[in-house]
Amino acid sequence: VLIGHGWDAPSTDALLSVGALSSNAIADGQVWRLLSAAFVHIDGLHLVTNVTVLMALGAWLEPTLGHRRFLVIFVVGVILGGLAAFTANPTTLVAGSSGGIVALMAGSVIVLGRRGLGLGGMILLITACLTVVTMGAGHMGIATSAHVGGLLGGITTGILFRGLGRRSPQRCGLTRAAFVCCSFLLYYALTAATIHATMPPIAPTAAGAWAQTTP
Repeated sequence: VLIGHGWDAPSTDALLSVGALSSNAIADGQVWRLLSAAFVHIDGLHLVTNVTVLMALGAWLEPTLGHRRFLVIFVVGVILGGLAAFTANPTTLVAGSSGGIVALMAGSVIVLGRRGLGLGGMILLITACLTVVTMGAGHMGIATSAHVGGLLGGITTGILFRGLGRRSPQRCGLTRAAFVCCSFLLYYALTAATIHATMPPIAPTAAGAWAQTTP
C-alpha cells in the first residue's frame, strides 16, 4: 500500500489508518499491525525499492527454498522486525517490509548454504544483508532496529529449518540459542508494551526501513 501524494511522505494519521505500526496501537491490543505494517509504504521510493528487492529474491530463492519456507521466513522476519522497532523506539511509526526481506537473505544463507547458493550467491546475500542492516545507522528516517530484528528472525528460522529431521548436538545447541534470543526479544517487547500502556499517549513520528520498516 502506498499512502500519500506521489513520492511525498504522508501524515502519521494516514499511515495509521491503513495499518502502520505504532506503540500506542500495540498497547491497545492491535497486534495485527505487526503484519499489516509490512504492506504499508511511506512514499513511492520506499514501495518501488521493497517490491523490486522482494521480486528479485522470490525469483531467485523461492524455487530452491520452497514457497512454504520462503513465506514462513518472511513472516517471522516481519514480526520480529516490528517487535524490535517497537522496543527500540516506542515513539516511532513503522511501515515497510524490510525486516522480512533481511530475514529472507539471512535465512536462505543458512538453509541453502554453499551447496544451494554457490559461493558467489552466499557472498552476494551476506553482503546485501549487512548493507541493509547497517545503512540506516544514524539516519532518523530508517528503522535500523527493524532490520536487526529481521536478521535475528531469519537466522533463527533458518537454523530451525536446517535442523528439522536431523539430530546433531551442535544444531540442537544453535536451535536453543536461537529460541533464547527470540524469547528475550519477545519478553523485552512485551515489557516495553506494558510500561508504555501505563503512560500517556505519545505522538508518533514516521520512520521506515528500506526493506521492511521505514526509509
